[in-house]
Amino acid sequence: MASSNSAMQPDPLHVLNDLKVMIQAIQNAHEASTAGLRQSINDLEDLRTLLSSHEQKFSEILKNPIALREQTNNTGMIDLKPENRLDSLTNLESQLVSVKESVSKLCNDVEVATSQINEQDLTLNMLDARFDAMDYKVDARKSAELAMQGELQRMDRYNRQLNDDHVRLNKELGLFQSNVENARLHCSEEHKKSTQGELERLDSYNRQLRDEQVRLSNELHSMQSKVENAHLHCLEELKKSEYVLQAQIESNRNVGFFNSIHAAMQSVLIYIVIANLSIGIHFVEIRQQFLPREHVSNKSMSVINSS
Repeated sequence: MASSNSAMQPDPLHVLNDLKVMIQAIQNAHEASTAGLRQSINDLEDLRTLLSSHEQKFSEILKNPIALREQTNNTGMIDLKPENRLDSLTNLESQLVSVKESVSKLCNDVEVATSQINEQDLTLNMLDARFDAMDYKVDARKSAELAMQGELQRMDRYNRQLNDDHVRLNKELGLFQSNVENARLHCSEEHKKSTQGELERLDSYNRQLRDEQVRLSNELHSMQSKVENAHLHCLEELKKSEYVLQAQIESNRNVGFFNSIHAAMQSVLIYIVIANLSIGIHFVEIRQQFLPREHVSNKSMSVINSS
């Protein structure tokens, strides 16, 4: 029943893998946007260099009358009146200054954006380190779950062995009772009393084995319930973390978003460690209590063989 319930529930490891895939998608989108922004930065730098070159060339033309005359002839400015030529040159110079200021402002904005990108890169690197640590914890949790499954399988084998012993003892008891009934016709009263005592002792051992089987089955069921509760609790904590992550993805990706992920993952890991400690302590108690039951079973078998 525990296996069927666990099969219906999503695996916490799969949920953690889904979170990792989501974070990887965020990182890929961030890298793509960063690459586009850096390309824009390079384009603006090229534009600023080009404008600086034109500005230098324009200044040289203004300082050189011959070059100024050639430039005015090429642009058709020679047809203008002298005052109009001066106004045209002044307007051109003011436009060049305005463009230069705009480019400088854009470059400043780009520098601010670049610093923000660097901060986001640092944050993503920190997040990568935290997820690497979480991967290590997940592997440790997986190993602990495998060990716990091995313990449960061993308990199942012990339970089946007790069931087989119970069936075998019942058969031997029936055979012994039939032999006693046959021998009762030919034995003395004293032999009958001795046989009756052996029967009572075998009945006592049989009842003791039955009680031990019931108690072991109850402990196994309790252990399975605790394992299921631990899985459910871990799943709830992971779902809470997933909800927080989805809410933060829709809003701005800032430092608070990564801190909330870290806090949620720490809470999940704490609950996993507590569950593992509780399960390990309970396994130790069952192992210590199981040795006397094996001794009782061997003792009952020796009594039956001697009879």
